[in-house]
Order: sequence, then structure tokens, then C-alpha cells
Amino acid sequence: MNLAQLKAQVYQRAQVTSTPALKRYHPQLKALDFRYRLAWEQSLVMLSDAPGELEHWRTHPPAEYRELFREVEVLSQRQHQLIAEAKQQVAEIRAIARQAEKCSQTLKDEATAQRRQQRTAHQASKN
Repeated sequence: MNLAQLKAQVYQRAQVTSTPALKRYHPQLKALDFRYRLAWEQSLVMLSDAPGELEHWRTHPPAEYRELFREVEVLSQRQHQLIAEAKQQVAEIRAIARQAEKCSQTLKDEATAQRRQQRTAHQASKN
């Protein structure tokens, strides 16, 4: 493709007719120096990766990618399910840990009370 065709294709994709307009309406192209062919090639690539085209490709992928995307979707859903299960298990473990802390505190309190009773009984028996 010669330079004139390349420029025409860039202008067509960008929907403009000049390089100032190209830079104005597509800020990602401002840093490019359009005196060089490489800038035109880069701008064509950048404009080809436009969000609309990507979204269209994603919703209507080529046949060779459809099965792969289905597998990714299934794995993603399974991953979300496993994450939800893990969060539920963490919540249950935290509840069990809180209950264990309460039991531990109750046992400490009972042990302290028994020690007091033993001291009191021991002091009473001395007197």
C-alpha cells in the first residue's frame, strides 16, 4: 500500500480530512509526527483498535475463538462460584472462631472464680 492509500485509509477510519483534525479529534494521535510513514502506519493500527470494533469482534468472534470464549466463560463462572463458596467458608470459620473465643473467655472466668473460691476456702480453714 502506498502512502496516499495509507493516508486515505487513516482519514476514512478517523472520519476527518486533515492531520490537524486527526490530532484534534483523536488525542491519542497527537504525539505522532505525520511527516513520516511510520506515524501513518501507527495511527492506522491505533484507529483499528477502536472500542467499537473491539466490542463488535468480542460479540461476534471468528469461529475459531468461539469455543475458546465459551470455555473461558464457563471457567470464569466456576471461579466466581468458588470465590463465593470460599467467602462463605471464611464467614463460617470466623463465626466458629468468635464462638471459641467466647468459650475460652467463659472458661477463664470460671477458672478465676474457682481460684477465688479455693483461696477463700483455704483462708477460712486457716482461721
